[in-house]
Amino acid sequence: MTIEEIIKHQEQLIEFIKIMNIPKYPTEENEMIIAALEKQIPKEATTQGISQDGCWIIKCPECDTVMEGKRNIANYCCQCGQALKWGD
Repeated sequence: MTIEEIIKHQEQLIEFIKIMNIPKYPTEENEMIIAALEKQIPKEATTQGISQDGCWIIKCPECDTVMEGKRNIANYCCQCGQALKWGD
């Protein structure tokens, strides 16, 4: 099962809980699961340039944190944990 399939399942579960009007079921937990899983799906980091020492300067697409590092070393944002995908 992929991350995307798990997210879809959690979203369907939340919708079912709302339709069935189950008052004590904690949908907040399902929403937290979705948020955590969505961070595991890599998003394209924005390249800001190259520093004087040859490191790439990138910006997280989720929280706009600017990071510096060797290409493809920073696979996750150091601030929010978003999985990052490097451009070509």
